[in-house]
Amino acid sequence: MISSCSKNHDAQPATGLAGDWKVIALSYTGVSETNLEGMSVSTPFTAVGTDLNMVLHFSVNPNIFKPTGSYKIMLHMNVAGQDMQYPFEDPALNGAATWQASGGNTLVITTTDGEAIQAELEEKDRDSWIMSFHTSGTEMESGIPVKLNMQGTFTLQKL
Repeated sequence: MISSCSKNHDAQPATGLAGDWKVIALSYTGVSETNLEGMSVSTPFTAVGTDLNMVLHFSVNPNIFKPTGSYKIMLHMNVAGQDMQYPFEDPALNGAATWQASGGNTLVITTTDGEAIQAELEEKDRDSWIMSFHTSGTEMESGIPVKLNMQGTFTLQKL
């Protein structure tokens, strides 16, 4: 899990996070692992957000997290020693989730399929936060299971 050292240890995400937040920067890194017919391929990757037109909405009572808008990423991968770059729109902005504060600056976002993503919040100033997260799991790509381990950072600005 990625953790951030907060400048304000008394900040409470449950009270300070409610509202709309524009994503002004995002990046993530990770490794995907594919096993096919006994052969394992590990692919490290990095991604940087481009064309950011995304807002994260956090409502309270009930605690609903809903991303809206879109963004693109430039994905850099190393496959079998060969560097590759792919621009694409991230499809992960569908639906809503629930969120809850989990002590201090820890936030847990639970997706509609039950995946719990833990994030750490660092208050940069009253109107901007850095949200760092870590997620792992298995996704199906063209009928092949792919293990994914990823960590990332969203920089948010209050609207």
